[in-house]
Amino acid sequence: MTSEEQRPPLILWLAGVGWDEVRGTDSRLVEELSATATVLWCDPPSRGWTVPLAEMARPFDAVAPNVLRIRVPALPWSTRYGVRVVTAAQTRAAVRRALQALDAVPDLQVVASPIQRFVPGVGGTKVYYQTDDWLGGASLMRLSPSFVSRNIRANCWEADVVGAVTEVLLHEVMGAHAPVRPETRLQVLANGCYEIAPEAGPSERDPVAGLVGQLNERLDLDVLDALAEAQVPLRVLGPRTEKDPAYGRRLDTVLSAPSVEYLGPAPADAVPGHLARLGVGLTPYDLSPFNRASFPLKSLEYLAGGLAVVSTDLPAVAWLGTDLISVARSPEEFAVRTRHAIATRGTDGAETERRAFAAGHTWARRADDLLDLTVVRGSSRHG
Repeated sequence: MTSEEQRPPLILWLAGVGWDEVRGTDSRLVEELSATATVLWCDPPSRGWTVPLAEMARPFDAVAPNVLRIRVPALPWSTRYGVRVVTAAQTRAAVRRALQALDAVPDLQVVASPIQRFVPGVGGTKVYYQTDDWLGGASLMRLSPSFVSRNIRANCWEADVVGAVTEVLLHEVMGAHAPVRPETRLQVLANGCYEIAPEAGPSERDPVAGLVGQLNERLDLDVLDALAEAQVPLRVLGPRTEKDPAYGRRLDTVLSAPSVEYLGPAPADAVPGHLARLGVGLTPYDLSPFNRASFPLKSLEYLAGGLAVVSTDLPAVAWLGTDLISVARSPEEFAVRTRHAIATRGTDGAETERRAFAAGHTWARRADDLLDLTVVRGSSRHG
């Protein structure tokens, strides 16, 4: 076997968020891909701040095992009309510089961003991967919808594979908006979870429901109000990231209810311990078009922790195809199902089944799916 055949695949990942920002689909999947590949992660062009000169002089930095980050300095208002041309040129130049330093060409080029485009002339199977409804959320990201739309259409047309985290996003959003070539493959590449080992000894779950994650406008406050009115014990962990003042005031009322215990943000390494104490995990997302196209991370995370789950009727839940998630179709039904799950916690013998189901949807499995889909393989992950 030649040295070229032995080298791990090289993946160029044009990311939607910076490596140091909130950990989401991008970084979690890349961490798993790095088990069998080298990943060249390209941050979005920096907006409103200057990369230090010492860092600009380096083509990339090692930020994790087998993950090299490219940082792209950009002019202020880098996504505005007129400046975008300069921004795109800076990105292309930074990527080519990094590849030249590695003396390599990518086997796989992934665009997972509403503002990035495939880099021409560098090679690699092209995968366009949409992790959220970027067109629907353009205004929230302070991006021009027409700019995002043009990027989606161009990337979908160039891609060898078009993937999205949900069927809704893949077919109803992108499928209707962006034409693809006849030979392009469409594929659901859903979010995943990490396996969580059960704690030693018998499970001692508190008689309380849990809501873990960011608290913002994606949550259905009618559901949370119904839980508070029914006096369902609720423990909430996560940062508040809402932007609408009126929503924030309603959220204040919910979090100050006598039946609600708000613990604030929790470090990632503390979450498994919290999950081990909860009686049921909740995914109370509203049914906005943005949420219908999303794949909540928390539902699989709850299952990985052995928890029963109650969720609103999201398409992502239907795609998972399991009765381990109890679906409620009204705020009142949500409260009833949550109370029942608390009352029966630890008595249904399903914790092992929940963990086994989640084990089939880990980030490692998602990484394998992506590599298998694009026929890009290094040495065996498990060998």
